[in-house]
Amino acid sequence: MALEELKSGAGKSADLYDLLKIPGERGVVCSLAEVRKGPTLGRQEGTFGENLNILCTFSPGEPVVILKEEGDFFLVCGAFYRGWILKTRINRVTAAQFENFRKPFLWAVVTEPLVTAENRQFDMGTVLPFLFEEGNFSLLHLPDQGVRLPTASLHIGFVPYERSALLSLARKYIGVPYGWGNAGGGVDCSGLIQRVFRCFGVFLPRNVAAQRRLPGVNYLPLSGENARKPEELSAPALLFAKGHVLLLTEGGEHPTVLHAPHTGSFVLEEPLTEERRATLLSAVEL
Repeated sequence: MALEELKSGAGKSADLYDLLKIPGERGVVCSLAEVRKGPTLGRQEGTFGENLNILCTFSPGEPVVILKEEGDFFLVCGAFYRGWILKTRINRVTAAQFENFRKPFLWAVVTEPLVTAENRQFDMGTVLPFLFEEGNFSLLHLPDQGVRLPTASLHIGFVPYERSALLSLARKYIGVPYGWGNAGGGVDCSGLIQRVFRCFGVFLPRNVAAQRRLPGVNYLPLSGENARKPEELSAPALLFAKGHVLLLTEGGEHPTVLHAPHTGSFVLEEPLTEERRATLLSAVEL
């Protein structure tokens, strides 16, 4: 099954850090945090107006190793990324607390693009220890406090994989603004895929380049001598281009894709254009 291949491949990825082997203080992210190239809130302007100083975001509950501090920032290492995070977004924890967030006994996963509660933001795929349900809310555990999130925005345990469930979760992002590195309440192309797959317990690398070269995954060629046509693929499927990833939502004679195109755009589902088709390199049927 492709999903199991992706899960296994992500666990063997060369981009994966074994946090237990990295020396340093243990920490847990307590609020959605931007991961930056340097210890500054300054911008590094990109070609299309994106802030290249932002690498990605770390979700609440994500365990990290604190490597050093400088001013208002910690340099931290997460499962797939190293970078600088504001100190106010991290709680120092004991080894036992770190393990509780790394492998909780009972957990809930956020299944909405973005949930705000108690002045904190929780993105899709956020995994937090589950305490109990009370009325229309569930109490989840953060390193510094409990937090109540609407039960309707959660799934207790990971979502059982079905193709319809994957499409349903991905389509919740339609209309969400593109955000380089998932910053500013937005999402970029690889971040969208990463967040959706976390709901199923599949923790993919952050970047497109890493997502399309996971070991043990059967990538189907979409360019070159033995190239398949998108019309021949079963949806859903991941379609990879250089620096971009799309979700094939409908196959057949008129393929449609869902993706976060570029800065200034919004997540959309649209027919696969000839221009986009010409950039495709490989695919994974799901």
